[in-house]
Amino acid sequence: MSSIHDAFNNEGLRAAHLNVRLPLACLLAGVLVHSLDPAWFPFALAISGTGTILQLWCFGSIKTHKILATRGPYLFVRNPMYLARFLVLFGALLLPGNLWLAGIYHLYLVNRVGREEAKLRRIFGADYEAYCREVRPFLPTLRRFEAQNLWCFRWEYFSRNHGPSHSIAMASFYVACTIAALHAG
Repeated sequence: MSSIHDAFNNEGLRAAHLNVRLPLACLLAGVLVHSLDPAWFPFALAISGTGTILQLWCFGSIKTHKILATRGPYLFVRNPMYLARFLVLFGALLLPGNLWLAGIYHLYLVNRVGREEAKLRRIFGADYEAYCREVRPFLPTLRRFEAQNLWCFRWEYFSRNHGPSHSIAMASFYVACTIAALHAG
């Protein structure tokens, strides 16, 4: 198992992944739309759509590596962005009723979150450690809940975190899936 973790944390492989992730995402989206099972579509759309909404909220709630995000979705879990991405991908993988990629994504997620949390510890130090003691990585908690910190969204952050392009990409994917489900059904 450590060799798998080593591969996911290899700097060279990670750099190569950055260069091909958009074409791979487009290829995966095309395969998923083509192999969509209309019976799975409503359930898959609900899960993936929930993840997309959560991810867009995250985009508008975080000033990456400048301010420790503890408001908005970060009140409930330390890694809402990764939780959202998991829901987006899990829902998308349900479209054809095939979940074999979920295991690979889980390995990526565990390693990515580990690298991210190490970086946040270096940047924010004791503040991040205190936050980690109160908020779990993925399972929601209400320990830090304060109503005034719930709604946190800035268009400036949303734009800087690629929210508009992500919104367009996900909307396009959902429209293509809807057309495919209607055509197949």
